[in-house]
Amino acid sequence: MEGTVVFMASANIEQFLAELERSFAPERAQGTHAVLQYHFTGDVTGACYIVIADGALHTATGEHPAPGATIQADFA
Repeated sequence: MEGTVVFMASANIEQFLAELERSFAPERAQGTHAVLQYHFTGDVTGACYIVIADGALHTATGEHPAPGATIQADFA
């Protein structure tokens, strides 16, 4: 299953971010610069973001001041 990412159902935003960190492949992100903002509604509400920069991943809860893209999703 090379190149396949499988996510388990997350119970909260912190667990969602931890799963992203566990599945992150730094060797595949070299030269990539991206800031993704997530806004969740549904069973769990809140915001978090990820920053990918030259093979490194940074995750945090809350709002990023200048995201490159915003994803709105139902957190069920």
